[in-house]
Amino acid sequence: MSDSTPAAGPSRHLSIVIDRPWRRVYEYVSDPRNLPRWAAGLAGSEVRGRSPSGR
Repeated sequence: MSDSTPAAGPSRHLSIVIDRPWRRVYEYVSDPRNLPRWAAGLAGSEVRGRSPSGR
């Protein structure tokens, strides 16, 4: 990482037990429409500039 690249913010790891079959859970969490319901902190983003690869 160069000095001009901002460092990532702090991260947290949270876990819970979901009392449902794994396929049902996967079906729910893999649908992007449900993202705000189960991962509200990940549901948004902000583009601040281009990466070194030009994206």
